[in-house]
Amino acid sequence: MEDNKQFNQPSNKPPVQPTNAPRPPQTPPVAPSGQPQNKMGQTEDKVFASLSYISILFIVPLIVRGDNEYIKFHAKQGMVLFGAELVVWFLLFLLESLFSAFSPLRTFGFLAWLGALFWVVFVVVSLLGVYYAWIGKRWKIFLLHRMAEKIKI
Repeated sequence: MEDNKQFNQPSNKPPVQPTNAPRPPQTPPVAPSGQPQNKMGQTEDKVFASLSYISILFIVPLIVRGDNEYIKFHAKQGMVLFGAELVVWFLLFLLESLFSAFSPLRTFGFLAWLGALFWVVFVVVSLLGVYYAWIGKRWKIFLLHRMAEKIKI
């Protein structure tokens, strides 16, 4: 009987939990929009936002993840950047056609350099857009972001 008394007496120590006991499930942190945040979702958002700046591929993020505001911001800027590229290349084509009709030998060098300069500018702006989208920032492209903000999607 003596030995049983020590087990029935209250103890000051907390009860020991077995190590193989199931843990309660942990809920992921919730974003302000009400959707759970997870690393995979954030990485996918960055990939789709970065894809927006690669030529006509801005269409892919709009179709696949068009409900996400972050992706939509970058896709609209990519759309305007692609439109600007088309306008510049079309104008250069018209200038080259017009000038070659009047003087085929003198204008080719100037227009080739001008085309190369615009190509470098568009590549640099696209790479900057991909970089800022990948690090999670909303970078506004000089002058083009105003047109992108007016687009309703």
